[in-house]
Amino acid sequence: MKKFRFHDPTGLVHRTDPVPSFFALALLFCLPAFSQEKKAEEGPPPWPILKPVADQEPLPGTKKLTLEGDLSRMLADGCDRFLDAQIAAAAKNRPADPKRERLVQMLGLHRDEKPDPKTNRLEFYSMRKAQKAVADGLSVYHVRWRAFGDVHGDGLLLEPEGEENPVLADVIAIPDASQTPEEIAGLIDGETPTPPFALYLARQGCRVLVPTLINREENLPTLPNREWLHRPAFELGRHLIGYETQKILSGVDCLTNTQKGDRKIGVIGWSEGGLLALYSAALDDRIDAAFVAGYFGKRETLWNEPAEHNIFGLLNEFGDAEIASLVAPRDLFLVKDTPVSAGFALDENGEPERFDERPKRKGKPGKFIGGMDFEAEVQRLTGMLNEKEKVVVSDRDIAEHVDDFVELLTGKAAPESKKTGDFEFKKIYADPPGRDLIAERHAAQMAEIERHNQLVLINAQAERMDYFKDLDLTDLESFQKTIEPFRDKFRTEVIGEFDLEKLSFNARTRKYQEGPKTISYEVVLDVFDDVIAYGILTLPKDFDLDSGEKRPVVVCQHGLEGTPQDVVGEKGFRAYSAFATRLAERGFITFAPQNNYKYHDIFRIQQFKAQSIG
Repeated sequence: MKKFRFHDPTGLVHRTDPVPSFFALALLFCLPAFSQEKKAEEGPPPWPILKPVADQEPLPGTKKLTLEGDLSRMLADGCDRFLDAQIAAAAKNRPADPKRERLVQMLGLHRDEKPDPKTNRLEFYSMRKAQKAVADGLSVYHVRWRAFGDVHGDGLLLEPEGEENPVLADVIAIPDASQTPEEIAGLIDGETPTPPFALYLARQGCRVLVPTLINREENLPTLPNREWLHRPAFELGRHLIGYETQKILSGVDCLTNTQKGDRKIGVIGWSEGGLLALYSAALDDRIDAAFVAGYFGKRETLWNEPAEHNIFGLLNEFGDAEIASLVAPRDLFLVKDTPVSAGFALDENGEPERFDERPKRKGKPGKFIGGMDFEAEVQRLTGMLNEKEKVVVSDRDIAEHVDDFVELLTGKAAPESKKTGDFEFKKIYADPPGRDLIAERHAAQMAEIERHNQLVLINAQAERMDYFKDLDLTDLESFQKTIEPFRDKFRTEVIGEFDLEKLSFNARTRKYQEGPKTISYEVVLDVFDDVIAYGILTLPKDFDLDSGEKRPVVVCQHGLEGTPQDVVGEKGFRAYSAFATRLAERGFITFAPQNNYKYHDIFRIQQFKAQSIG
């Protein structure tokens, strides 16, 4: 009988007379048997045949290992407890005189070329200084300014105008990352997380610059935008917080250079903006007063915050109190306003999720933490200040203190008509047809930082060559004499080390597996309190422990999410070919350690814990 075939758009070929289903089922049932026969014909498996050892005796000179259960998990859990203890110890041992220069270095602010602070100016997006919005005695403009490299700050300028509305002070008002400048400038209808405090300031006589922050929305790689920019910056000795702080400090340049008279400068921010207001005021004496709302408290759980809050070594020298102490003797408002409710990969209770296995979303689980233990941190701060240095502390929201902040900056209270009553813009200019200028502005800000990170990466090789220029490669002796400073910096500033005395080894062992040519032992050693080293030691059977013979030792490392078992036998053979055992069969001694990059979020969170204390 003639058979017909047809093609569908997918390119697959179809038959009009399908094979009877019982033939297909019979074929499926036969395949396993065929596979087993094939394997039997091929002989023994490619991996070494290793059998459990019954007696489990220890190596001579060591104690017997009696721990039961998953030793790799015990190692991970012990490291977690150890890091928590080290973070607590760091909080107690911070220097009494925190250094501004150290914070500059931690944020990477010293690394990038900056515009001349004496000539930096705000750039208006229209040659004719066209307004974004206009009201009686007040105009809003879309502006940008040079910040560092080819990166700009971008946002809004709210400016009192007319003889009856003189500018009395300059303020940089910083929204949270979830807000746009338009929200705190009063240009957005509907409910917003905060009142339009930038508008309140402008109505009372302040020229107000409002920068755009990178938002927390997820992008295509399923990372928050802020983490997406932070990751490469962190590897390059920079930081998203540093980038945004520099935008603010460059904004201070622009306001200073365009002042008429000697006006005071203030910074005010809420939640992420509060963080940036605190850091900016701590780093720049030109800022006369800072207003921090929705952000101040203990930072010992920095590792539980979003990835972009991770600052290498911060907790060794700084908590929020130490940073705030750098603002003194200038004025500081600390307002326990309700912080933003924001985070990534949060569970049903609003806490960061923790997965033992790889989740679908790639970013770091983290939660914005605003004012945890606010009162206790304020108490720590006041203990660092002298009697003349005062901090205004309140548990009311940001709107209730704007008047006080303006009065502090201007030296006088604003008229009641400027503080209260209805306010309406006469005109808010719409975007051109088919355009979303807020989205375009944010995309441009993202792109500038992305390009900057990539340019820094390209230039990094030349920087490394310059860094190593004093390494003498003339001969081995010269190399050994000149390499040590580089090793020391790598150990202490890149990898980080714990300035702790290690425990005695207290080696515990037990026989583990035996093959035709090898015998292996599980080994546990003490390192620090709660920290153990664990691995599998494999010896050739012809190695006489009592003879004093010395043989080469090879440390055999497994990969991500692995265990020592992956490199010794059938488990993991496809990737590792049991190379630890194969080397022992050739006469080497091998040790396969358990490395602490296992259990997905657990070890990654430990990485953030460790980095927070350097």
